[in-house]
Amino acid sequence: MRIPTLQLLQYAGLFTWAILGLALVLSDTIFPYGFSQGEYVLWGISHALFGMTYWLLITSIGAKPTSGQALLRQALLIAMLIISALSVSYASSSGIGGFLLLVVAGILPWCMPAREGIFLVVSANVLLTAVLNQTHNFDLNKAILFC
Repeated sequence: MRIPTLQLLQYAGLFTWAILGLALVLSDTIFPYGFSQGEYVLWGISHALFGMTYWLLITSIGAKPTSGQALLRQALLIAMLIISALSVSYASSSGIGGFLLLVVAGILPWCMPAREGIFLVVSANVLLTAVLNQTHNFDLNKAILFC
């Protein structure tokens, strides 16, 4: 039995997203870091938003978008994925958003040319470094190593 590439990509991305969600669920019981209620809410909303946006984007991939409206929709969904991954890292003061950015990097070849995709991946990692640098647990050197 062969699984088509896009379907395998869809399942792998959703599996990664779900496993990273376990960190949210188990963070207070197993690893009590003492996050505030606002941080948990931001983390949960951002994580759920990433999953829904990923599902919307991956189900629309298959045929290259030809209309301007379809290209704009795809660009907005990719931007939403990146923003929600960064906000997961911000809320959790961790590099979990980096794993979500890996999921985004996995679907970019189906969404845009290589040059733009590489630029987007590098830019997202620079932003992740800035987010990690802003949290109280990471200095700049540690943030760069994390990315």
